[in-house]
Amino acid sequence: MILVCEPLCEGYEHVEFNAALLCAVQKGLGEPVMFLAEAGHLGLVAKRAAEVGLAGASFRALGPAGRAPGLSGALREMRRHREALALARHRGARAVVFSSTGPAGLFALKLLCAGASPPCVVVPHGILDSLGPDGRDRWFPSVLRMRNPAALRYLFLSSTIESEVLSRVPGLAGATASVDHPYLFAEPPGHEPAPPPLRLGSLGVARGGRGLDALVEVAREALATRSGKASFVHVGPVQDPDLAEKARDVVSFPLRGWAARADYEREVAQVDYALFLASPDAFRFSVSGAFLDAVSMLRPVIALRNPFFEHCFEQMGDIGYLCDSVWQVQELLGELTQRFPRSHYRAQQEQLRQGRAVFGPEAVGAAVRAAFEGWGV
Repeated sequence: MILVCEPLCEGYEHVEFNAALLCAVQKGLGEPVMFLAEAGHLGLVAKRAAEVGLAGASFRALGPAGRAPGLSGALREMRRHREALALARHRGARAVVFSSTGPAGLFALKLLCAGASPPCVVVPHGILDSLGPDGRDRWFPSVLRMRNPAALRYLFLSSTIESEVLSRVPGLAGATASVDHPYLFAEPPGHEPAPPPLRLGSLGVARGGRGLDALVEVAREALATRSGKASFVHVGPVQDPDLAEKARDVVSFPLRGWAARADYEREVAQVDYALFLASPDAFRFSVSGAFLDAVSMLRPVIALRNPFFEHCFEQMGDIGYLCDSVWQVQELLGELTQRFPRSHYRAQQEQLRQGRAVFGPEAVGAAVRAAFEGWGV
């Protein structure tokens, strides 16, 4: 048996990721899995896993999730990690996979994995941004650099992220592996644009540094020089409402805050091209889940070049356009709106359909199995 534990998330947060990870672990390791999480989150993950036919999984609720301010939150986070390990010992589990962690939870694992316990594999994602210059969590980098016990391993969601982390924490050498971000793909509706106007959309959480500023710049230029040939939308929540309000003359925001998955996918399905205009450093330590949403809907992407997107294009082929600057994006949009490349668009959609298998549970599961074999777990 493999225990998969979500120690932090509650409710809808990361339901898709955890359901996909659960499927990948079960398919890759070929043995029963048990998922542990806060009750509300647990039910949503169980429902999503059932929708895709996951078999051989059981579910067990933990207490309230670990996020709370101050010392009480840290202690709660540590208790959840300890509770998962105790249950793993009781059930004779082969290993425990933590689908996320925070500084307090990782600190607990560094202490608990030094003794007799099943091997633990941590899948850190959002918290890794704290390794960058703008990281807000000052504790996690210090905990990550602490001496690592032999029974503690790390699974990163991209080989580019693994390389970045090892360059900053070389003491983890030998304790890491990488897999692609697991994803449960939808069967998208048929879609072929009939411009004008060409509908261009940015996806995910909108922040100034994560591409909203660049989106507004591109939209203003396009609407000023190619009026009626392009429209711009942001699909997803907006972190800074004031920034969104200033952009409403050139960008529409059909969703307010976090939306139901069906509503979000419906809006993504109406986009012709998905825009990813974040700065090159934005995904140095994280994967763009919104990119995978575009892939799921077979929407070709237009992205500013960075190691993550280069890695995806190398794996998948011609799935859109990589640009080196906002100016190059503007030039590209001029070409696309002047004469829409219909046959090329269809070919890119087919490449997306074929290439997205690398993020599916079967392929990711095989990579999980290879990581476990490499570690001797």
